[in-house]
Amino acid sequence: MGPRIWAESQLRRPQLDTLVTVHSLLRWLVLVALIGGLVVAFAAARRPGEAFADPVFSGIAIVVDVQVTIGIILWLFNSGWDQGFFIAVIHPIAMLLALGVAHMAIARGRRTAKTNHAAGNRVVAMGMLISLILVFAAIPWQRM
Repeated sequence: MGPRIWAESQLRRPQLDTLVTVHSLLRWLVLVALIGGLVVAFAAARRPGEAFADPVFSGIAIVVDVQVTIGIILWLFNSGWDQGFFIAVIHPIAMLLALGVAHMAIARGRRTAKTNHAAGNRVVAMGMLISLILVFAAIPWQRM
């Protein structure tokens, strides 16, 4: 049984349509979260006494994790490889890179913040900026 037949037998069309809608709407939450995290991180980095904003950064990571997980499910079960080169290759690779950069920046920021909160916030700010650029580049704007 090929991947397409197996995938179609596991999820029905209405379920996939609902996931596509959730994935499409969640994109805005991801963008707002990354932009908000970027603002928080840069603002905290400018104030030497400001604590590392770990709860904010962890929340952003969770939002991005959920979005990427839904995207992987859609790619597997909605024949992502049949939807053109951008959706089949560029979109998933760029989004996985954005997820990885965000997680690496948060982890490195936590380690750096143990000795210097401002430096930890700067590390996260740069990671959020790179993640945001990757996300903006990989969103299929033509499908809005």
